[in-house]
Parts: sequence; C-alpha cells; structure tokens
Amino acid sequence: MAQPVWVTPVGSLGSIPEGIFYQIPLLAYDPDGNDIYYELLAGQLPAGIQFTSSGVLSGTPQSIGSIEGIPLPVQRDTTSTFAIRAFTEKIVHGKTVIDRLADRTFSITVTYQNTPQFTTPAGLVGTFYDGGPIDPIQIFTTDPHPGDFSVISLAAGSLPPGLSINAAGLITGYIIPLSVFTNPGGFDRTGQNFDMYPFDFRKGSPNTDYQFTLEVTDGKANNLRTFDIYVYSRTTLQASTTNITADDTFVDASQTPTYLPFLTNAAPSNLGTVRAGNFYAYQFLGLTFGEYIIEYLEYPGAGLQLPPGTFLDPFTGWLYGYLPSLGAVEITYDFAIYLIDTNNAQTKSDPYYFSLTLVGQVETQVIWLTDANLGSIINGSTSLLKVEAVNVSGRTLQYRLRAGEIPPPDYVPGVYNKLPQGLELLPSGDIAGRVSFNTFALDLGSTTFDKTLRTSLIKSPQETTFDTEYTFTVNAYSLDGTISVFKTFTVKVLRVYNEPYENLFIQAMPPYSDRALINSLIQNSDIFTPDLIFRPQDPNFGIATSVIYNHCYGLTSATYKTYVDSLNINHYWKNLILGEIKTAQAVDPATGNVIYEVVYSAIQDNLVNNSGMSVSKQVKLPYPVNYDNLENITTVYPNSLPNMRDQVIDVVGQISDLLPLWMLSKQADGRVLGFTPAWVIAYCKPGTSGQIAYNISTQFGSQLNLVDFEVDRYTLDRLLSVNWDPVTQAWVPPGAETTFDLVLHYTIPSFANAGTGYKIGDRILIAGSNLGGTDVLNDVTITVQDTNPLTGAITIVNLQGTAPLFSYGDTYNNVSGTNIIGSGVNARFNLVVGSGQKTVFDATSMRFEAPVDIYTNTDAFDKYLVFPRRNILV
Repeated sequence: MAQPVWVTPVGSLGSIPEGIFYQIPLLAYDPDGNDIYYELLAGQLPAGIQFTSSGVLSGTPQSIGSIEGIPLPVQRDTTSTFAIRAFTEKIVHGKTVIDRLADRTFSITVTYQNTPQFTTPAGLVGTFYDGGPIDPIQIFTTDPHPGDFSVISLAAGSLPPGLSINAAGLITGYIIPLSVFTNPGGFDRTGQNFDMYPFDFRKGSPNTDYQFTLEVTDGKANNLRTFDIYVYSRTTLQASTTNITADDTFVDASQTPTYLPFLTNAAPSNLGTVRAGNFYAYQFLGLTFGEYIIEYLEYPGAGLQLPPGTFLDPFTGWLYGYLPSLGAVEITYDFAIYLIDTNNAQTKSDPYYFSLTLVGQVETQVIWLTDANLGSIINGSTSLLKVEAVNVSGRTLQYRLRAGEIPPPDYVPGVYNKLPQGLELLPSGDIAGRVSFNTFALDLGSTTFDKTLRTSLIKSPQETTFDTEYTFTVNAYSLDGTISVFKTFTVKVLRVYNEPYENLFIQAMPPYSDRALINSLIQNSDIFTPDLIFRPQDPNFGIATSVIYNHCYGLTSATYKTYVDSLNINHYWKNLILGEIKTAQAVDPATGNVIYEVVYSAIQDNLVNNSGMSVSKQVKLPYPVNYDNLENITTVYPNSLPNMRDQVIDVVGQISDLLPLWMLSKQADGRVLGFTPAWVIAYCKPGTSGQIAYNISTQFGSQLNLVDFEVDRYTLDRLLSVNWDPVTQAWVPPGAETTFDLVLHYTIPSFANAGTGYKIGDRILIAGSNLGGTDVLNDVTITVQDTNPLTGAITIVNLQGTAPLFSYGDTYNNVSGTNIIGSGVNARFNLVVGSGQKTVFDATSMRFEAPVDIYTNTDAFDKYLVFPRRNILV
C-alpha cells in the first residue's frame, strides 16, 4: 500500500497578474486506485485565491485539486508559499479518517499591475498674463491602491518661468516675463559670417505656449501626460499688436500693458496669533516687472485696522511695532494693504487682506477644554451641553454669548450667533433648557430632498437640512475685565419628533410644618456643599426646590378633555410615602463615563409590593358590593401608580419612551433601573452621591416618611407644546405658505468642466439666448456654494432662473456663462429643464420665535388635572 504520488512538480506554480481570474489544477494519484482528496495544510494563499477539490474524475484513478480565484491588488510583487496535502481515506469504527497521505509545498507570485493615472485631461490647463501670480492649478491623479503615495514631477518641457509644481501636483508661483534682447541686431562677430544674437531682435516678451510633460509615480510604476499653459505677454496688449486676433475670447479691454505690483507672500492671509506686550515684525514682499519703485500702503475700509502699536513702512513693506498689553483679551485685527507705483498711484494692486490675533500674557492665558463641535441633541430633550475653559493663573471665568447684533457684523452668511431654540448659556458655561420641538421641516419631516443626489462633484453627497446646525460664539471673561476670549461652537439639533410630547408630574403640597422640614433639608449647605452639585445653576438639575415625582414621560399632546377622560378610572385621591434614600448614576452611552449621579427618595405606594409588582389594573370582586346607594359593584380599579400611569397612556397615547439618563444607565451593580418612581433630591457630580445620601439619612432619618404627600392632581407640563394644536396636529399660528417650482426651472445633473479659480459666492450668468431662448426671461444665474480649496474647481452650485419657453426634459450640454462676481475660468455646465410641479413648504412649520420657544423656566403653561375625591368603589 503505497502513499499518494504527486504529479504537479514541487515549487513555484508561476507568476500571475493581480485582478485577473486564475486557475491551475494540482494533480496527484493513488497507485492502488483509491480516490484522492486535498486540503490546505499550511501557509497562506494569495488574497482572493481559494483552494477547492473537484472529487473523483470518472474512469481515471486520480483526483484534481484546483487553485482558482481573482488575486486582489498587491502593493508590490508578492510571493505566497503554502503546503497542500493529498490523502486517501478509510472507515474506522464507522468514522472516516485519513489513511495514506503525501504533502507538497508550492508557491505563487502575484505581480503588481496597476499604475497611477492622471485624471486631469491632457492639454490646456490654464491661460494667464505674465508679470503676476497665478491662481493655483491642481493636477489630479488617481491610484488603484489607496495605500500608495503618488508623487508628481516635471519629466520634460518647461513650465512658464517663475512657476513650480510640488509633489502633490499643485502648480503655483508668478510668471516672469521673458527677457528682451538689448544687443544690436545684425552680424555681431567681426570677420565671421554668423550671429550670436537674432538679426531681428525682439523688443518685448512674446505670447508663449508652454508645453510640459508630467510624470506620476508610486515608486513601482509610472505614467506620463502632457499639458499646456498659455501665457499672454502684457507687452502685446496694445492696439497695434498683431499677436492677438479678434476671435480671442480671453483678452478683454480691461487689461493693460502695464505690469502691476503684487505680493509674493500674500498667503497665508492669517498671520497667526501673537502675544501682546511684545515687539512684532513681519515683512510683506512686493514685486513688479515694471520699471518703477513699489510703495506699500494701508487699504482703508470698514472694520479694517492695523494692530495697535504697529506701523507699515511704505518702502520696505515691514509691519512692525510694540503691541500693547491687553490683559487676557483675545482680539483679531483685520487689515488690508495694497501696492502702488510711487510715481503713479493709478498703477496699483488689488487689496490684500490679512488678520492677526493678539492674546494676553501667559499668566492670563485661557485654555478651552470643550471641543468646537458640541455634537447633537434631540429636539424636545433636556440639554446636558456645556462649554468650559480654564485660566492658567486660576482666575474664575464666566460665559456669555458674543454681544452684538443678530446677525453680528462679521457673520458668516446663513449663520447667526444664537443657540437652538429653548436653550440658554448660563454664566457657569452650562447650556440649559429643553430644545424646542418646533423646527423647520417639509411635510412635518416626511419629505426630504438632496438625500442621495446633489449637483456636486464630491463623492459622498449630503442631505440638505434646515435650521439643524447652530453656530454660536462664546465669550469667556473674568469679572475684573482682564480676561476676554472667544471661541465658536456648533451643535446640531436632530429632528426625531415631528410633534411635541408632554409630561405629567405630581407635586407634593404638604402643610406648613412639613414644608418647613423639606426646606430645612434642601437648603442645608452642610449636606449640599456647592462643589458636590452637578449644574447647580441649571433649573433642570442642581438641588430640588420642592417635592416632585415625575409620573409619566413622552405623552402625546392631547386636548384637556382627552386627559380628563383618562382619569375616569384608576384615579382617586391617595397618599404616597417618601421612602428610602438611594443613589444612581447616569452614564454616557458613547464613552461609558459617569456624567452625573442622583440622590433620590424612592416613592412608596401601598398598592405595589416590595418586588415592584402592582395590584391589577382591574380587579373582579368575588361577590357584588353595595355602596352609597350604588348596587352590585362587581369590578374595581385600584389606583396604584403603575395603574394610573398605564391608564393615562392607554387613553392619551405615548410617542416617546425616553426616560432620564440615570434610569437608562447601567448602575454599579450591573442593573438598569428603568422607570423608577422617585423624588430626585439632588443631582451630584460623579463620586459624590454616596456622601450626600449618607448625610441625609443620618440627619433626617425617617422624618421624610412622615411628610404628608397626598395626591389629588397631576400637573401637565405644556411648556414646549403650548403652540401645538392637538386637534389639527399643527403649530399655531400657522406661518405664511411658501411655494416653489410653480414654473419650469433648470437643474444641473453634472458639470461639463468644473473650471478653476472660483470662490464661494461667485456668480455666473448664462444668458437665455445661449440656451435658445430669450435673454432675461430665460437667464440662469449660478451661485458657487463650494469649491475645491486647492484649485478653485466648482463642487456645489445653486441655480436661479425659470424656463417658461422650454419643455420639461430639454437638455443643454457644455454651456458656459460670464462672470457677474469672481474671476474663475473654464466652468461649463450641463443643464436640464426640470419639473413645473408645485411643491409646498409646510405652512405650519415656520414659527421659530414663539416666546415659549425661547429659554424659560416658567410654569405659566402648566395645567392641573384634578382627580375625583372618591374611593375604589366609585
């Protein structure tokens, strides 16, 4: 009985290209004619390749093992070594086991195939005038291997003099005019018939097309592509020129043959942050290819000012001076400069804008502890947000929103310095309140757009939303006025609920003696020391001001009649007991860190046993009872707290089962409490609740058990639903209806060319006649909303214009326009005439500034729901 015999030779199975299907059989046979089976014994196959066994080939005493698959991309030629076992089988005690075997080692080399590619089309990538800086040109590439690092370099030809390209493919710099020959023309070598210089020498810099070849490589493979940059010489911009023809679309009458001055270090425009009380110096470097001396001047304008104590030298470009001490005040100074010909002020550059931020001395330095992005908050929820900073010398800081108009003078378009409705920044830095439910939506949140498609060249389009992200600037300051610094934050409101929900709570109204006992507890500074309390200035946290038990959360906003109807059964006067003092913790579900702890008195209900089980909501009596002239009472409805809560939910409805965070968090013993009847006495900082609970227990003992907590009513919290009509299911009063798409309009499904040099806010006009229509009537105005920061290529636009003379679906490709604002070039668009169907914004979702939506701690909108004074039988 011989071992299996391998037919496939040991060693290399060859080299295979990545990404292409590959298959090779592995052959062995058994001299005794038994079936051969295969298995991967050791090593590792190339990624994407698998080993399979095809079983017995009919009539042939051998089996075939197959290695097949598509090898995944590799970073370089990669060899994989592995061992395959060929074996026969037999049956031993009813089980199949290996009988005889033979192992063999093989290897496969996967060869690297992919090369980096240019995505910027070959040919002209820019047209410029000489003698000045260019808008950067980004040459784009792609590499099938995301982990590879590609480098771009100049392989042949030349860029315009003064320009350079970095390894990332960004072409920058300023174009130096070609030098002119000053030597006399004609034969210049005495006695010899050849020239050193042209016979017809040039007196000016010519228009030149610069052709150059770039190479992109990832160190393993490379690719080449040829591009052009065309340069107009300003010396040719004269009426007598023969170098420019009438059909030239680049040159216009606004250009002159004069070389204007410019800055070579205009970027970055933000000169950074410097500490006041020090000498400061920075030199602006100007250049001109004209024959004149440059002068540097401050550019006047609203809101522009050189930093105090500094002086701009008009002939050297140095900005220097001693910056006065400002305490810890952080101030950003915006200013602008421009360059002129000393002898002709009309030869001047455009203004260059800069900013410089001054901060105070080291001992007054402020460090912000809060990230600029505060995260998100669900509409209707209670805020736990805060901002915090520290002063290195220990000064106490307070916080306020940046003062000024709304919007402030330096606002970003569309961004106002205010918090989400319902919230307020407290001096402690806590952002307190509940977020209003009333946010903008289409069809109460059921209609969205731009969720999967935008007029965008970015890979991951984002859904368009309204009023969901709020940006606001906070001023941290000291009361002595020596510190005043600013930081801008953002918070996003998540519209989870399209209608408001309401809460019910029960407030104890004990007699005077019991109120005095309660006050002696909650006003005891020995028990509740300020440094132990969580958010002491926030009325939703801190220390309780009265005995309140929150009975039911997330109820549907309903009419008062519906609420009263819910009290028909399971509701009558009862007494509760303030029970054992307990503690719990609220844990951040994202980080697992404890945010706060609570000290609470467990509410005791005589109709709920020690295991938390309530008497049934409906009890069938074993025999009829006659009471107070009522005969044959056979069913009673006990008023345990769970029964009361369930009855209200059954009649009114519940749209949110959200509970306070401490009820939803895992406690130290691993339990999650869930809904817990409790009077929360205090919210504490992490690790302090045990101390407070101990002090309460030792100083007050069982006295709290004796407080008269008679329940005869609910209080309905309508703070955030007072402007909601539960009958019409709409906010009141309604906003004015807004419509759009009443006529045919334009859309841009794609860009024919994203262009270069554009900035956010640039506007492009496409005349109606360019589309085969009528000017003005069919004009399209395109506003640039976002660009590639390196190249100025357009990525997102907004359109204005209607198409009354066209038909739905009409298409116009590769259309260009003229700049209304901006100096970008080469943008071309594909336009399609869109639908004329009417779309309506919700007329009921536009009320943003109702007084109740502004932060308030009032109970003016609360309503009492009084129970009948009866017993279980009636």
